[in-house]
Amino acid sequence: MNLILGLTLALIVFLMANGLYRVINRPRAKPIDKTARPNSALLVIDMQHDFTRASGKLAHDPERRLVAFHQINELAAEAHQLGIPVIEISHAFTDPLEKLVVKIIAGGAGIEGSLGLKRDDALTYEANYHVWKHEGDSFTAPMFTRYLDDHEIGHLYITGQDATACINATAKAALKRHYDVTLIDDAILARNGGKWQAMKDKLLASGARLATGLGLSAGPV
Repeated sequence: MNLILGLTLALIVFLMANGLYRVINRPRAKPIDKTARPNSALLVIDMQHDFTRASGKLAHDPERRLVAFHQINELAAEAHQLGIPVIEISHAFTDPLEKLVVKIIAGGAGIEGSLGLKRDDALTYEANYHVWKHEGDSFTAPMFTRYLDDHEIGHLYITGQDATACINATAKAALKRHYDVTLIDDAILARNGGKWQAMKDKLLASGARLATGLGLSAGPV
């Protein structure tokens, strides 16, 4: 019993230390000059088989799931017509300790090499750019920030899942950098609707906008 307790405590301490190390070594958020970034992008975050399940422990509400799939496909088609790039962002757990925890808690869903890391087949849109990330915040992926810089993007339309994790982390990071942020509500999936509502209220108070359905624009609004 003491051995199990000791190992558990050691694991908790290691997780805390690992998280602190990541925070300390994360690149600082640099505010952008929006006057030099007139363009927009549509983000589709983590809509992969391992994360978009309709049944099981990590399931999303089946009806909400279908609505989100439809809206994302339609939004992407509209974005292409307007010349707005569609950026597909995919998550994969690569840290050894994270992979161990995910195996225990989620049966290995999302671990690097999983066949379930492919985009859900219900999403048929074409992406202009694809990037992998290994943390909730999409801005921790250097290729993502580089694409936004290179294409003078200052306005992000955000869709995908999960609302209380990677969606919230990416939106907060974008607002911190002074991006215009529009959350496409019916194209965002949340396993915990109450928690997402509280987070959404904070994002809106910080300057994010909320939209439903279609209606993209070619630049910040």
